[in-house]
Amino acid sequence: MQKLASFEINTETDIKSCFFYLSDMGNFTNWFPEVINIVSKNKEPIGVGKQYIETVKLPLIGLKKITLTVKNYEEYVLFSTEGNLSPLLPRMEICLSDIGGKTKINWVFYSRNSSKLFKFAAPILKSVMNKRAGIAAVKLKTILASYRYSGELEPAS
Repeated sequence: MQKLASFEINTETDIKSCFFYLSDMGNFTNWFPEVINIVSKNKEPIGVGKQYIETVKLPLIGLKKITLTVKNYEEYVLFSTEGNLSPLLPRMEICLSDIGGKTKINWVFYSRNSSKLFKFAAPILKSVMNKRAGIAAVKLKTILASYRYSGELEPAS
């Protein structure tokens, strides 16, 4: 895998609230630029195997729908998805750590494509994704500053 972008933020919001906000993919459109819509593809509860349809705006292409599949779901620790967008083959990982009642969030975006040809396009993709990640970090920190989880997550329909 090749890392294309990342950010790390600390927030006063507790780890449980952060995890439930971040693992609810319906919230992704609130804080990540150029993600237009995310809807549940299946009726599975949130967890490994859950799938979503994401509509994202891509440079030079426009709107594209991709299928995302939850690959890791470790409550309060790790949430990751992989998408079927070729040739990018994206993977997003969100790791959380409790730091004395506060939460550290590490967000990383990878490409699973390891071909030599793809490595030539990687600098352009890194530039685009780092810009989006920078905006996302600021938005997410602002949103989480006022967010408190208060109830059970409902399976998306």
